[in-house]
Amino acid sequence: MYRVLVLSLEKDLERRRHITKVCNDLNLNFEFFDAKTPDDLTDYYKKEYFSNIDIFNYPKLNHDAILATFLSHLELLAKIYFEKTHTLILEDDLVPLKEFDFKNIDFNSFDILQLMTEVSCCCQFVNWQSAGLIYNYLIKNKPFQAFDWELHRLRDKFNIQTVSTPVFKQSEEFVSNLAPNGY
Repeated sequence: MYRVLVLSLEKDLERRRHITKVCNDLNLNFEFFDAKTPDDLTDYYKKEYFSNIDIFNYPKLNHDAILATFLSHLELLAKIYFEKTHTLILEDDLVPLKEFDFKNIDFNSFDILQLMTEVSCCCQFVNWQSAGLIYNYLIKNKPFQAFDWELHRLRDKFNIQTVSTPVFKQSEEFVSNLAPNGY
């Protein structure tokens, strides 16, 4: 058994209505996990932990939004590990593309199972023990990239798998409140 956590900004009511309908249609019971915002970034994160991240080479990117998203995913990993519960993480702008068996998930066969493209963190199953290992690795080793690309880079250290055909896509209907022009 596992739980479903939906990463979402508390103020994004339209997106929350959207993902509630998606989860209801898929018979997934879920709870919201309030995403971090740039206001949640402390000086430690901005100046120390994220000091090696390559996004600062791209001036058009919303750096603080990327960092807040990374921090949200770090906190999700910690929550999964400390609460010892296998978890499906979904972001609030997903649209199902195909049917998927959400009932028979073998959490012992992966650390993370991504349900979208190879480089993605918007929909994934996470083994709770692995969440702790990945969290500890990311805390001890400053990241070089956005969270999804960091996961891609960690494929040689962890069993991070991707489905052969995407289960979800991100909706084009919504504009991010954190990064209205994208990352």
